[in-house]
Amino acid sequence: FALILYTQSGSPAMTGSVLRDFPDVEQVSGYAYAALTWAVEQGLINGIGTPEGALLAPHGYASRAQVATILMRFMQKFAK
Repeated sequence: FALILYTQSGSPAMTGSVLRDFPDVEQVSGYAYAALTWAVEQGLINGIGTPEGALLAPHGYASRAQVATILMRFMQKFAK
């Protein structure tokens, strides 16, 4: 999902390292790394709260509420 929004935004170059704060960062596929970095840096995705800390859960499913929240944040930030 992050990859779709990232591509729609023109795939800006990402050099940040914000994903290293997530314990499951090694599960992020190479093709999605820049997109997830962008989504986290833009505040679209914050991770899923667990007792161990926030997780990206890159192979998980997004609930309808999560998708709605991400889309609302995207539209507020990037709608013209």
